[in-house]
Amino acid sequence: MVKRLHSGRACQSGVLVALLARRGFTGITNVLEARFGGFCTTLGGNSVDATKLTMGLGKEWEILNVGFKPYPTAVTFHSVLDAARSMMDEHGFRAEDCERIVVHTSTFSLVHCGFAYQPTDATAAQMNLSFCLASMLRFGEVFVDQFTETSIRDHETINLMQCIRHVADKELDELGAAGRQVAWLEVFLRDGRQFTRRADRRKRQYRKPHEP
Repeated sequence: MVKRLHSGRACQSGVLVALLARRGFTGITNVLEARFGGFCTTLGGNSVDATKLTMGLGKEWEILNVGFKPYPTAVTFHSVLDAARSMMDEHGFRAEDCERIVVHTSTFSLVHCGFAYQPTDATAAQMNLSFCLASMLRFGEVFVDQFTETSIRDHETINLMQCIRHVADKELDELGAAGRQVAWLEVFLRDGRQFTRRADRRKRQYRKPHEP
């Protein structure tokens, strides 16, 4: 249940701080950079550049850099779902046509989303690449209907996961954190056709002006 709570609590705390400040509530003036017990020393030790905390303050708004999530899943493999959907639309195949699928991702993605699936709750399903990809293949969509108590235990979806192999790719690892969502898919159909597609960026991902 914490997955549904922690993001909201962060927002709640931000609003509460603003409301308190407006009413004259005071605190420690150097709480961020304080040598003992400050935010920077607690989280970054002695190597924090405190000037970054106020860089662009009042002019640059990070909220404008937030992307949208079209799928209620781990964002790490949204690019995989996008690639699968576009391949299905282009080549006209469906779940029953698939013999084998190999998904190449970064090690980061494999560690966080390549675990052996157990239908314990919706969060386990939302974080599992194979379950979400199997859902996309079956329904052509991954949305709230795919994460009900019944859907996460659907035998056809779970059986379809057996043809999906999730592997780490060293070349993708070399892209670093900025490329952790990059992936490529190999799809092998029962009729002998094979398709390959690389996804460099998920849809609706924010792109800063200097990026290609």
